[in-house]
Parts: sequence; C-alpha cells; structure tokens
Amino acid sequence: MLADAEGRELLTYIVSCALPEGTTIVAEHPTTHDPLEFFGGLGLAAEWEDQPLDQAGRGWVSACLLARVNANDVTVPISLRGPHAQLDTTAAERADWTLEEGAFYGDVFGMPSDPIVWIACRGVTRRPETPGPRRPRLRGARSGTPGADDVRVHVRR
Repeated sequence: MLADAEGRELLTYIVSCALPEGTTIVAEHPTTHDPLEFFGGLGLAAEWEDQPLDQAGRGWVSACLLARVNANDVTVPISLRGPHAQLDTTAAERADWTLEEGAFYGDVFGMPSDPIVWIACRGVTRRPETPGPRRPRLRGARSGTPGADDVRVHVRR
C-alpha cells in the first residue's frame, strides 16, 4: 500500500476518516525509506490508534470512504452527516448545506479476495441538472430507517 501513489492516497483518506484532527501517523516508504505522514481529520474510529478497528469502526470508516468517492476523481467540499458525535453539525452548516446527495455504508476492510461490501442510496434531494430518471428516495440503510453507521453526504445547492 505504501509503495505506490494510489495506495498512499487511499491510506490518506482512511487515516483522515478514522483518526481525529491533530493525529499524525508516520510510516516509512518501503523502497526509498523516506518518512510518509498521514493526518487525522474526522475521528470516526479514534480507537484505531491503539487497537485494530472493531466492526463499528470499520463501518464508520468505510462509510466515510465511500461518501468521498465520485465519478470525476476530484475533491469536492461536502458535509458529512450521521449519528456519530464526530459528525455533529452547526445550524449554519445545516442551513448552508441542504442538498442531500446520498447515504453510504458497508465494510471495505475484508480480505483482498473478498468482494467489497458497500451500499449507496440516492439522497432525498438532487441537483436539478442531474440527468437520468428519478431514482428511489433515500429511505435509510437496511430497513427503511437510518442505519447505525451510515454517512449522509450534503452539498451546497
């Protein structure tokens, strides 16, 4: 993972989802032995710093990673929401970021030979310029109610 740019980019996102802001993970490049730094951000699974991710941590970090993927491979500002203390929002953020694009959950941390488990649901709103047929509205993960570890993505209108 550390040997190629794509692996390092993935680890950058994993660490930023899992560990809190102010946390830095330092690793050594396997070939050049240069130090590589990965910075925490959201803190959805802060316990990962001291122990392996448990099932809940895997779910939260997976949902965060899936929420950040887009078809254009470009960074876009988003507001992540969900029933996790680290995803609390302010009234100003909720007022400014009103378009719910979708919700995501799964587990991307299986064995390399296993398929990635992921679910993406279209949000209750969408940009008017989005082409294609209207898809089912977001009903939440699993059973029609918000899941325990789903992350919802909101963007500015």
